[in-house]
Amino acid sequence: MNIIFLGPISSGKGTQAKVIADKYHLEAISMGDLLRERRNIQDEIGFKIASLQKQGLLVDDDITLQVLEEKVSKCKEKGILFDGFPRTINQAKLLDELLKKYGRKVNKVINFEIDDKAIIDRIGGRVICKCGETYHTSYKKPAKEGICDKCGQALYQRDDDTEEGIKKRLEVYHTQVVQLIDLYEGRNLLANVNALQSIEKVSSDIIKILGGSSSDN
Repeated sequence: MNIIFLGPISSGKGTQAKVIADKYHLEAISMGDLLRERRNIQDEIGFKIASLQKQGLLVDDDITLQVLEEKVSKCKEKGILFDGFPRTINQAKLLDELLKKYGRKVNKVINFEIDDKAIIDRIGGRVICKCGETYHTSYKKPAKEGICDKCGQALYQRDDDTEEGIKKRLEVYHTQVVQLIDLYEGRNLLANVNALQSIEKVSSDIIKILGGSSSDN
């Protein structure tokens, strides 16, 4: 089973990806995390990714696909959960081609519905750890303030979580990503979930939508 999570920044996709990937034995691929890891490699691609992200812009599709294929090629037996990709119609087509190359296809698309006001509230208090764990100063506090529960490292706010960065990313989402809703609805693959609910309720709703076996490619 190969799944796509659609939704704006801080809609809860990352949190749900961990829950759903564990339940269905999927490889959760966060495009944002992959690109952040790749930008730390100080070569031409790394510098390009860093420059674009600091401006709140999307990374070029060619670079994105290059980074993504390296990860997909290593997923042998597991299905894949794509968190944060695709974001445009062109990326959706490229993803179709990539999956076909490895004998896969998209089986379901979950759309996280949430309004901009709630997103701004959520991001304002979001802090993360280098190990990948995410917290919120109001909704998901670490046991010790400023310290990751999982690895003990200091928590920090992402560079693109500034107010200006948030606004740019939301603008991009509303002008490009929402087109994917029509695309996947047309393929009868899309299902909506209310992302304003509790983490547990959102998880329950997604599980009800998916059901069945996790073995299909």
